Amino acid sequence: MCCLRQAAPLFIVHFIVQSQTGGAERAFDVTMIAGGGVRRLRRERLRRSAAHAIAVEASRERQYSMRQIKKLHFDSPGIGCWWMYFLPPPPELAPFVEVFWEVHGFATFARDRILPKTTVELIFNLGPPHRLIDPMRPGGEVVNRDAWVSGLQQRPLIVQPCFDAKQVQSHIIGVGLRPAGAYAFFGMPMSEIANDVIDLDALAASRFSIVHARLLETASRPDRFGLLEALVRERMAAEVRVRPFIHWATAQIERAHGAVRIVDLCRELGVSRKHLHKWFRQQVGLPPKQYANVARFQRLVACLVESTPPAWSEVAQRCGFSDQSHLVHDCRAFAGMTPTALRASLSPDGIGAVES
Repeated sequence: MCCLRQAAPLFIVHFIVQSQTGGAERAFDVTMIAGGGVRRLRRERLRRSAAHAIAVEASRERQYSMRQIKKLHFDSPGIGCWWMYFLPPPPELAPFVEVFWEVHGFATFARDRILPKTTVELIFNLGPPHRLIDPMRPGGEVVNRDAWVSGLQQRPLIVQPCFDAKQVQSHIIGVGLRPAGAYAFFGMPMSEIANDVIDLDALAASRFSIVHARLLETASRPDRFGLLEALVRERMAAEVRVRPFIHWATAQIERAHGAVRIVDLCRELGVSRKHLHKWFRQQVGLPPKQYANVARFQRLVACLVESTPPAWSEVAQRCGFSDQSHLVHDCRAFAGMTPTALRASLSPDGIGAVES
C-alpha cells in the first residue's frame, strides 16, 4: 500500500513536468504534489482552468482591439459638425454584417435625404427623436424615437429633426446588415420591410427595448459596439437558413457595383430567373435587377464624394450606366433630383443630400 501511495504521486509529478514549459511553474507543481496534497492538486487544476478562461477572454479582447474603430470628423458650412465611427465585424460575422457604426453631432440643415444603399440599417436612437417625412404614410410623416429598422430602399428617405439641431446633438448608433444577414437576423421575409422604415417595437418589443436601454446606460463606445455585436450573435444563432446562392449572388452584384446581367447569374447558378427572383424577394427584399440598380447608384454616389467628376457621360460609363440619360433616370428615381442637383447638395459623408 505504501509503495502504491508513493507511486501515484510520482507518476503525476512526471506528467505535469512534461506538460509545463516554465521552470517556476514546474517546481511549484512538484513541491505541491510531493506534499501529498490531492485536494491542493484539484484546487491547482481549477486555478489553471480559471487562468485558461481568463487567457481566452484576453485573446478575444485582443482580437477586438485589432478591429480598430475608425473615426471621421466633418465640419461643413451650411450642413453642420458631426463625428462618425465605424467598426468592421469579426470574420465570422462578415458575411452578415457590413459595419457597426455610430454618429453624433449638430446639424444646420432643414432636411436630409438619406440615399438608398445595399444594406439594411438597424438603428438605435441615443438622442432626441427624428421625423421621417413620407407622403405614402397616413398623415405624411412618422416620428422615430427609440429604435427602428430601415429596409432596402428604392427612393430617398427624407428626415427632419424634431428639435433645434443647432443646439441639441443628434446621436444614433446602428448596424449595417447585409441583405442575407438581415434575413437571418429578423427571420422574416425581407420584402415586408423593403421600401419601409419600421419601429422595432413592432417586431420584438421587449428584446430591442432592453438593448436600447443598455445602450443609453453605456458610456464607452467600444462597449456600445460590444452590445450590438452580442445582439447580432444572439439573433444569428437562431435556426434561420439563408440560401447559399443568395450569399453568392449578392456578393457578385456588390463586387461589380451592379454592373452584372441577371441572366448570367442564373446561368452560373443553374437556376431560372423566376427562382432567383422568388428567393431574392424573400431573403433580400428586392428582385435581383432592382438590387443591382441600387448597387450601381451607390457606386455613383461614391464617385461623386471621392472627387469632382468629369463630364457626366464619362461618369455614366465609369459607374456602369448605358449612357447619360440612363444615369439621369436612375438619379431621379433614387435621389429625387438630377445628377447636378445631387452633386451640389450631397453631404461629405455620402449618406444623404441636404436641404437648407
